[in-house]
Amino acid sequence: MSTLWLYAVTIDEVRGIFGADPLLADRLRATATRRFAEQAPATPGLLGKLGPAFRRHPGAPITRPNVPTAAEVDALLASRYLPPDRLGAAWVLLLAWLDELAPNGLALPMTGQQLADFDFDLACSGVSSRLGLTDLLKAGLGVPLAPGPGWSAGWVPAEHAAAIAPSWRPCVSELPPARRELADTILDWLEARPGWTQQPPWPDLVAVFQP
Repeated sequence: MSTLWLYAVTIDEVRGIFGADPLLADRLRATATRRFAEQAPATPGLLGKLGPAFRRHPGAPITRPNVPTAAEVDALLASRYLPPDRLGAAWVLLLAWLDELAPNGLALPMTGQQLADFDFDLACSGVSSRLGLTDLLKAGLGVPLAPGPGWSAGWVPAEHAAAIAPSWRPCVSELPPARRELADTILDWLEARPGWTQQPPWPDLVAVFQP
């Protein structure tokens, strides 16, 4: 199912992935290795039996649509172009790196329609539309990675993030039960992030919608 991911991390840290310094690049490469170990070579199968023209070279990397390879790792760390058919894999890789930079992110399984419906009910309960979930995706990340098919991402500054929970909390009781449960999950996560409840500097709030 599609998922909305939330991370408490500064936008400068996210942008620093692209063209990363050697120390950060080594850390992110290690993360990619742990998360996306190379798949063992498969047996030749039917295509291999059809002859050399159809046979994959034994040493060739196995490329799957949404599974990152070393090519995506190198391209993102060097801030290089990626072909359209590898954008989905690149965004999966970026999510893994966000998990590394901002542990304890929040995953919210939902469709785009469910996201819009939640924001509608939130607005009806009295919350400003600028403090809804959709608004988190409007600004873009400002990184040299084009959106993959169906993907979207954005961020809001720390001051905006810190204003969400105080605005939502008095209105949660007005939401339908299903929306209330989702709102409580998000509020619990927001209020558990010490960066938004203590003195600044605070992290920003980064959101990624994965189709």
